[in-house]
Amino acid sequence: ETSSYFYITVIEKPQLTGINQPNQMLFTKDAEWFKYNEGIAKITLNAKNIEEIQGSDVIIIMDKSSSMREKSRWTTQKTAVTNITTDLLDSANKNNRVAVVAFAGDVGGSFNFKANQQDAINKITAISLKTNNNANGTNYSLALQQAINFANSRENSNRPLHVIFMTDGEYTGKNSGQAQYQALNRVAVTMKAMGIELNKAGRD
Repeated sequence: ETSSYFYITVIEKPQLTGINQPNQMLFTKDAEWFKYNEGIAKITLNAKNIEEIQGSDVIIIMDKSSSMREKSRWTTQKTAVTNITTDLLDSANKNNRVAVVAFAGDVGGSFNFKANQQDAINKITAISLKTNNNANGTNYSLALQQAINFANSRENSNRPLHVIFMTDGEYTGKNSGQAQYQALNRVAVTMKAMGIELNKAGRD
């Protein structure tokens, strides 16, 4: 009866660090004879810690239509967007990214995904309220399409995508926005809607 003996050399010790889990261990091995006549082989085991610290992408859709000037709605909304962005991009969540769609009859002031907290806050601060009414004052489909464009622009579409939608008024665009909603819903993990004194009289 013969026996084969093996010894193992671990060339990299895995380090499980950080509070963002899960982590996966990737193992690879190479084998070569050490003493062939004696049946002893050398197995080199490589253990590498693969950190999956994968943040989230968040799109905040905010209403900048002129009716938002009533009852401090604009200030309330802008403060909420700023606070959400501040929390999402703080030092404990450095892998998150935030994009903002600012909509009325246009999407001017919108910005694509940012990971830097101060850059994002500066962009939000610069968004201005519409001062005139128009037929497309609360255009959901335009806002949702811009969100789709941002979502599709991501290099890594496997990152979790979350959408927060804020508005004070009923839709006034030329179509319902349902097609855009469904398209965005197919790629988003969650979609949250927040009405700010929403009612039928809240139209622009």
